[in-house]
Amino acid sequence: MLEEDFCSPGWVLVQPQWGLCNRLRSVVAGQMLADHLERQFVLDWQALPGCNCRWTDLFSTKVLEVADLDEASHPSLLAGLELLQLWDEVTILAKRQPDSEELRRAVRGFNSFHRECFRAGLAYVIDPASEKWRSCKPFGRDKELPNFLKVDCLCVRAFNPFYPPREEDRAALAKERAAQLNRLRPIPELQRRLWQLPRGTVSVHIRRTDHAKAIARSPEELFWHTMESYPQDVSFFLATDDPDVEERMKSRFGSRLLTAPKNLNRNSPTGIQDALIDLLLLSQGIEVLGSFKSSFSAMASHFHMVPLRTMDVSPTPVKPTAAFREVAVVPLDPEEDEYTDGSCGVGKRGSSLAEWFDSWGKISWLGMLGNHPGIINSTEMH
Repeated sequence: MLEEDFCSPGWVLVQPQWGLCNRLRSVVAGQMLADHLERQFVLDWQALPGCNCRWTDLFSTKVLEVADLDEASHPSLLAGLELLQLWDEVTILAKRQPDSEELRRAVRGFNSFHRECFRAGLAYVIDPASEKWRSCKPFGRDKELPNFLKVDCLCVRAFNPFYPPREEDRAALAKERAAQLNRLRPIPELQRRLWQLPRGTVSVHIRRTDHAKAIARSPEELFWHTMESYPQDVSFFLATDDPDVEERMKSRFGSRLLTAPKNLNRNSPTGIQDALIDLLLLSQGIEVLGSFKSSFSAMASHFHMVPLRTMDVSPTPVKPTAAFREVAVVPLDPEEDEYTDGSCGVGKRGSSLAEWFDSWGKISWLGMLGNHPGIINSTEMH
């Protein structure tokens, strides 16, 4: 770990979830939050089913990853990493054993450790779906920060653009988001595979396979009719996860339709690399014809802030709803008075946290990291 990283005034630790574009929008949100708070951004990118690819298999842009941490890392970062790992266990149990004593025990353990970390001023796990977070405006150096942001390490497990929390503020900061996206440089191997779309090309993204809402709300025929309304000299770049759709589109639009070769296996690093190529080519279009509720369609439009036209058979205004949660379990907020037994505030260290520090001092840091999916196992380092 670099000296300047260790001396950072604080950290924003982000663990992206789900597919490629869900992850990218949480990475960009985390980087924006870190910049606004003048903190160091730390990335916990894990190669998992659905996005089985390392950060360094995709981007040459240097970020401080959890894999870069070592035994000299600041206790706040270690506490943040432990909190994310504990919540990961809660999430797994909530999906597999939703009404089990094991889940209840895991939730109690997380809440207890979270409270102690917050009291000690070490770490706080942001809940992006909470009303508390969703009501926050963008932060800045000249603005008074809420108490929960004054800990050393802010942790987020996210699959969405969690910052800025409010939709209207995300729209207002679209230019900053685009700048963050364009700082992400593909590795040279992928850069060599990119090519410039013809001037005036319209990008088309048709999401299928496991996205039931996109299949129902964005039927293929709607894309046909929209594309046929363009002048005959307009080219289209198509990205889709369904090879049958691609073949039908080629038959219908012939040489006007451009595509890139791809491996559709999301559990293969090659498949995720090919998805990134599709995304970057889509981003070159003058507009994006996208699929309903697709993060891939939206992300393609964000790079250069081009219009996104969602193909939707029922284009009715979306009513505001409660934020989506990955699981039904809601963590307790350590800042709440009733949770901290009247001792709310940063700077108090409880006995359980002291025990954790004592245990941390007696075990191998590399051994602990060996249990973390995002870091090389210590047995592989010999």
